[in-house]
Amino acid sequence: MRLLCTLSLLACALLAACRTAQPPALPTSAPTVFGVVSGTSQERVSYVARVLDELAPQIPLVVPGCDTRPIDVRLVAEMAHSNWRGATFSMRSERWMELPEAEGNERLAATMAHELVHYLLGSEWSTLPGVLEEGLCDKVAHTLVPGAGPLERAEYAVILGTALDGSYRFDAQRVIGKGKAAHFGPEMMTYTVRAPIDRDTMPTFEEALRLDSRDLEPNRIKELRVVLDALGYLIVSRIGVHDLHQLCRRAHLQNLTRVPPLWLLEAAGLERADRDGWRIAVDGLFGDAERRALLLRDGLQFQDGR
Repeated sequence: MRLLCTLSLLACALLAACRTAQPPALPTSAPTVFGVVSGTSQERVSYVARVLDELAPQIPLVVPGCDTRPIDVRLVAEMAHSNWRGATFSMRSERWMELPEAEGNERLAATMAHELVHYLLGSEWSTLPGVLEEGLCDKVAHTLVPGAGPLERAEYAVILGTALDGSYRFDAQRVIGKGKAAHFGPEMMTYTVRAPIDRDTMPTFEEALRLDSRDLEPNRIKELRVVLDALGYLIVSRIGVHDLHQLCRRAHLQNLTRVPPLWLLEAAGLERADRDGWRIAVDGLFGDAERRALLLRDGLQFQDGR
């Protein structure tokens, strides 16, 4: 499930999960090469069907160990929870995806790519911790829909920087104006931004990597969820999709239910107590494109210093 979590600083945090529900009955549908798309608007259904046929064959090219199964996409007027961007559901032998019908095209494509990873992951990935599955889905979404990446990576850097140090600081050009009129001036300045999370209630990053899917239920503390999403993305980005797949297969061969956190940290080149190493890793998510996307984001609040 892709989650939208409203923060005073950040506008989106992503999370995926499956839950038991009933597939909604919708009046119109369009068959595709890879399944079917249903909704209320034939024009919108046809458009999303084309997006599905474009994205679905790319998932196995990026993610090894995918299953082949028909894909059932339902376009709904509103999600079951207002902070969901999309969701993949399973009930007995049924599986379907729900996406908001009125979502903007780029965001809908990114959410569909994220959900398609959940939808198609095969049994070779069964030892992947739930936190890392979210990171994997986000990484694939950013690969296939690059325009969705910079702002989300910037937000993840701010979340992790806040979890580590209470805030995140970076240098960039001064922002002049607001909204669509905002642009950058020549003067450089230092920005200090923070995500409103309570660091004292957060698990350590190693503890977070041990959490199961039941710990990611949507009614649990949202602050924890955004940190888990950001952590999962960072770890997957540093390990890489194919090497992460090999870790899952290794854990399966050793009859482990989950890839151990120490394996993940070692593969990511991180150590539990090396805070400087974690800071460097977080900074690696935050390049020029991420700076610009964050600073031009509507509603951003920041402190500045010289």
